[in-house]
Amino acid sequence: PVDELLLGQDNNKKADVLLVADCVWLSSLIEPLLRTLNQYAHDSTEVFITYQQRGKDSHDLFMEGIHKLFDVVDVDTLTEANLVKPDVFHLLHCKRKVI
Repeated sequence: PVDELLLGQDNNKKADVLLVADCVWLSSLIEPLLRTLNQYAHDSTEVFITYQQRGKDSHDLFMEGIHKLFDVVDVDTLTEANLVKPDVFHLLHCKRKVI
């Protein structure tokens, strides 16, 4: 159950899908976010991340880190859903890198 994950009672559980919304804004929180994603993802987990870019440093740090752990596709919302979005909005579809 989710409450066990949140309370840290079971760190061996993995998720099939991880959804991350608007969690990239403070540089100090990027490393814990990446660590958490890596901890709960297995090789076939699909991770969807969406956020508004608020600062260059946190965005660059996040992009560098997420690309080290996951194969990342920047979702083309115009092609996929006929949705135009500003360049500061990001929608990523990630799968864990298989080493």
